[in-house]
Amino acid sequence: MATNYRQAILNDNSTLEPATVASRADALYISLFYKMLTVSMLDRAITLQIQQKSGDIKLLENVQRELERHLNKWKNDIEQNLPYTPIPIRTLVQSQLGAMLIVLSQLD
Repeated sequence: MATNYRQAILNDNSTLEPATVASRADALYISLFYKMLTVSMLDRAITLQIQQKSGDIKLLENVQRELERHLNKWKNDIEQNLPYTPIPIRTLVQSQLGAMLIVLSQLD
């Protein structure tokens, strides 16, 4: 799925302007992460319904299996297609501290 989105975006002439790293990440992956978050919450709600034995348990279990198949497919798609580079821990900590200082300065 991520590969299809990536190809669609790369082949769209309206996207010829250079994208920022943030806009590329948003277009390629962030929307999929939010979809996964929503489906994961639905999965937890179904689990609760099954535990409480409310509703059609067989239907709920079938739906839950289908959701899990989608979640696993999306997760695998992201893991296989998400280009990433490791960040040195020192750089990561410096970025986190810098962000914290900026936020703290805005609290006054």
